[in-house]
Amino acid sequence: MGLKRQGECQMCGECCRIFRLTCVISEIVAQHGSLEEAETYYSFRGARFVHVDYDLDRVGMEMSIPCDKLTADSKCSLHHTPEKKPLICHRYPMARDDIKTCGYRFR
Repeated sequence: MGLKRQGECQMCGECCRIFRLTCVISEIVAQHGSLEEAETYYSFRGARFVHVDYDLDRVGMEMSIPCDKLTADSKCSLHHTPEKKPLICHRYPMARDDIKTCGYRFR
């Protein structure tokens, strides 16, 4: 049985400022020759590796891409109008993430 998301949004805005992506190490190596080469390639494009898990063949990357719906104080301007929020906002986070300010937990 998979982990279940519990809790609620604390409006910290962290998930709206940083784009996070999980990639497959073996596919990255096939494309770039090595993980080190890929890390250099992505760093020039503003992305950085934040977690590498060889056992699961996964690498976590992130880059700063703030949502255009964030207010000056980093709050979501659509938070109280759910019908206007994009689907990704309703579903995020879909997996465990290491955002300490996030109100969601997975159990």
